[in-house]
Amino acid sequence: MIIQGLGGRNKVDAPTATWEASKAFLDRAAVAGAPVYSMLIARPFDRPITIDETNFHYLAVPSWDEMLKLPKEPRLARLRDPEARATLRDAVERYNRDPSKGTTVPPPLWDAVFVDETTRGDVQGRSIRELADERGVAPADVMLDLALDEDLETRFRWRTESPDWTAAVAEAQLDGRMIVGTSDGGAHLARDDGADWSSYFLRSWVLDRHVWTLEDGIRQITQVPAALIGLTDRGVVRPGAWADLMVFDPDTVGPWRKEFVHDLPGGVGRFKAFGRGVHATVVNGVPIVREGELTGALPGQVVRPGQP
Repeated sequence: MIIQGLGGRNKVDAPTATWEASKAFLDRAAVAGAPVYSMLIARPFDRPITIDETNFHYLAVPSWDEMLKLPKEPRLARLRDPEARATLRDAVERYNRDPSKGTTVPPPLWDAVFVDETTRGDVQGRSIRELADERGVAPADVMLDLALDEDLETRFRWRTESPDWTAAVAEAQLDGRMIVGTSDGGAHLARDDGADWSSYFLRSWVLDRHVWTLEDGIRQITQVPAALIGLTDRGVVRPGAWADLMVFDPDTVGPWRKEFVHDLPGGVGRFKAFGRGVHATVVNGVPIVREGELTGALPGQVVRPGQP
């Protein structure tokens, strides 16, 4: 059984969701004869936040969710209305915790929200919590006032890396029952794009932090998951195997930037990740991407365990 979600978590409402608790669960499964593996999200959240309809991070905060879905002019009016502002001011801290009333996924909390793009150099890169404490006002007012000052063009960023998270993930990924990778089946395309998890893993955990050698790090994201699901001729470079390759430069490989695009059927929006240092993608020995451009070749096929 392969699940997702174990590892270096430390959520506000799940204080027991630590690596120690996860390892105890995996140990119990092993004793019971149930081979359980978990995909490990080895990259912390790093998601853009805007005060507009592309922001899906506040679904558990009804007043914020309603405000974000308004057209721009009504949204501006709502944020300037003292009564509405009073409702919004402390709502993030009081997000929904009752599953019968909807999602309980925590919104971005103030310690982890930073000013990302602004014309004001004195606040850029600083956390909303820090600015609120400095000014003696509510964090929500800091964020919303900054956005109003720039006609809602201010960009914020939600970053969740912490020393505790880093230490837990550094240990968890060394357990043979953890599979480095991310897959939510597209559930969060409008919130984030996890497609850069592999370039982040190579850059951060392999090349910068040296948790793995380059060879072992590559094996963790290629041969190991392929073999686990029975694809024994994939994820390896050897005579007779399928020539599926990613050609990258170890000096420069890594995540780069994200962009909100409308390229799905019906114009549905999603975040798209761009990386650095990847020069080609080869499928079955045929390049399908060179220097970021599609070649037009379609040499792939549906892959099923146990079939050639």
